[in-house]
Amino acid sequence: MVIEDGKNRSGNPALEAHKIRISADDIKKTGINHLFTNGMFNDHDTAVYNQQTQQGFADGILNYNQQHGIVGDLLEDIQDHLTVNGLDIAREVATFGKADGAVDGIGFLGTGGSRQTGELISQMAAITNGNLFLGAHSQGTMMTQNGLDRYQDNISQAVQSNLNSRFIVEYDGAPVNHVIGENKVKEIYGGEGAIKQHTGKKNISNVFRSNVTPGDFVGSVLGYQGAGINNSENIGRAMLEGIKGIPRLFGFGDPSAHSYYPCTAGCGNEGFMPEKGNYYNPDAPDGTKQSPMTQYYKENFEVTRPDGTKEMTIDLGLLPDSIKKEEQTINIDEVKVKQ
Repeated sequence: MVIEDGKNRSGNPALEAHKIRISADDIKKTGINHLFTNGMFNDHDTAVYNQQTQQGFADGILNYNQQHGIVGDLLEDIQDHLTVNGLDIAREVATFGKADGAVDGIGFLGTGGSRQTGELISQMAAITNGNLFLGAHSQGTMMTQNGLDRYQDNISQAVQSNLNSRFIVEYDGAPVNHVIGENKVKEIYGGEGAIKQHTGKKNISNVFRSNVTPGDFVGSVLGYQGAGINNSENIGRAMLEGIKGIPRLFGFGDPSAHSYYPCTAGCGNEGFMPEKGNYYNPDAPDGTKQSPMTQYYKENFEVTRPDGTKEMTIDLGLLPDSIKKEEQTINIDEVKVKQ
């Protein structure tokens, strides 16, 4: 997809038949302000499904991260992962863990896909006057992170020039540590004080959320994160469970913890923000449009074994204490499953 007035025909002529052009006026008239970047190995239908479920079925633009074969996708993954995390990890080692913040200004080392993602985010931020909801899954989070870094000045200008704007970012199953994402979004706003001016709350989780399902290898091992939202608790155990779950990534065994992510930030066309620890559920019985993540896990990661017993295939004990306190047990057909 190309955002332009339709008169510009620069680029590879062979690709013209495959381009969909949309103008800035078209975007403004439709009110579209959701943008999503999918992960690796996604065909188009899977990418659309992930955009819909992870952005609360909002009308949006899919920044399709196309497949390049297993070798091509893995090479892109390595390049973007090193760009996002490599120098930051090296600095932490060099300073014995005493460095603050994250390494900035190296997004240009990312892949061409990251550059194009940044261009699209920058264009959308300008068109929507900074009122933009970004979603990304897996490899798409690295492309988004590098794109934000590379085009930070343009994006910041759009966000900071409109105090009524909300620039919301949700990462799901991200090989990007949540602290790196938090710092970048905080910089785009111009600090915590600016976040409060825009949203009424200065907490970073009001504008950035990185959601990791317990046992997700990509989010916990490659992203070095705990399970839950913006969580650094129980990282060692989370990584161990993630390693155990590698076969599930490739379709062997129980459902993969890297799939089936719900929306937890900027959901639906209205950009609804569930409370931290909840997910967007427009059909919630109490009318609040949100339900506990523990309920979502029960509905998507409970399996019935051949002997008829029901079992959770993820370890809810990995979740942050604040979420575990909300629901110490899950009632499955009157059977208490201890967390």
